[in-house]
Amino acid sequence: MKSIFIILIFITYVFGFKYTKIEVYNMFDSNCSLQPYEVVYQLNGWCVDGDGYLECNEDGTIISLNSFNLNSGCTGPIIANLTYNSGVCQTSNVVYSCVDGDYEIPDNTLVSVVTNGKCENDPNWKDDVGLIGYQYLNYCIQSYGAAYELTCNSTTPYKNIYNSTTTCDGGPTGYTWIAPNECSKKDPTFYYCNV
Repeated sequence: MKSIFIILIFITYVFGFKYTKIEVYNMFDSNCSLQPYEVVYQLNGWCVDGDGYLECNEDGTIISLNSFNLNSGCTGPIIANLTYNSGVCQTSNVVYSCVDGDYEIPDNTLVSVVTNGKCENDPNWKDDVGLIGYQYLNYCIQSYGAAYELTCNSTTPYKNIYNSTTTCDGGPTGYTWIAPNECSKKDPTFYYCNV
């Protein structure tokens, strides 16, 4: 009975926070004071691209990014470890924070989902999420190449491109459609317009 209690304490200690929330701000918002243009929830301890994962410390004040050799499946020795203070704007205009509840997806967003193998046609895909994020629609995103806005035409997302790196004033100078990903067990990634 004592060993079960110790195991429960260990699980609570390691997995006390379900997600790391990553808020990405425009490139000229160096103090992260405006609305983020993208928000991502990554399951703590979930291996991303086979070579790294995020985790929160016990009280949620420090987030660690543990990196492994490429395509290692996040096994073997940790070759790099970066730490971030929770809720603090980083030099890359990103804020990391620990979330102990579930993720929240607001309306008027383009949502990207990566699961452990389930696709959008599986009614239980929400129980299988490893990473879920969204970008606001009709929100000007600054970029070194060109500023752009994401828009959904019915259920198909596309990007309006502007002739500026900082504003989306005037009409767009171009656009690109965002091609759908064919979600499969091998590549369980999909997106949808949440309008």
